[in-house]
Amino acid sequence: MLQKNDKDLVHQVYLKLKEMILSGDLKPGEKVYQEKIAEKIGVSRTPLVKAFLVLEQEMLLQSKPHRGMYVSNISVYDLLEAFECRQGIETTAIRIVTGRITSEELEDLKSIFNPFLNSNNINNEDYLLADSAFHHQIIKLSNNKYLIKMNQIYDSFTQTYKLGLIREPSQTLSEHLIILSAIEMGDASLAEEYMRNHIRKSIERIKLSIVRN
Repeated sequence: MLQKNDKDLVHQVYLKLKEMILSGDLKPGEKVYQEKIAEKIGVSRTPLVKAFLVLEQEMLLQSKPHRGMYVSNISVYDLLEAFECRQGIETTAIRIVTGRITSEELEDLKSIFNPFLNSNNINNEDYLLADSAFHHQIIKLSNNKYLIKMNQIYDSFTQTYKLGLIREPSQTLSEHLIILSAIEMGDASLAEEYMRNHIRKSIERIKLSIVRN
């Protein structure tokens, strides 16, 4: 049960609800009943409603007029739009990062993909974690609070979709490495171009899946 005297109660409720959505406890398309949730996590409706509003802004919940609040049911079309936004976020972030990254930070970035170099049998789950770590670190190193916030929304969105690898490591590892080489050269324009092309290819793959369906 959440502590009712905690000054960060709304944030606690938000985190609990977000966990329930991302874990699948609250399923896509499911109606969220305030009374039921309030009783389950042990809070009044006031902090719950405020948490609902935050989750609606993050597109994890959707308010339907005269019907109530529902867990967002994300489609491949939503995923496509999210990736188009991601392209803008990450190309901006990498331009910033390339101009200010330290040698230590660069070595940390490069180390993410070291386990996969010269490997003929890459584990997709391990690579997915590395891929995610790399892109998250680029956003973090930008130290831009607006990019970080937008990326948090994108991240929650794709977690709800249960997104796996869009393309195989055999296709994307070399792309990550060439992005790193541009950062190491200090060429922000080139790093931005490589990142844009990297994400564009995933967008094209998503579009292809739409056509096939």
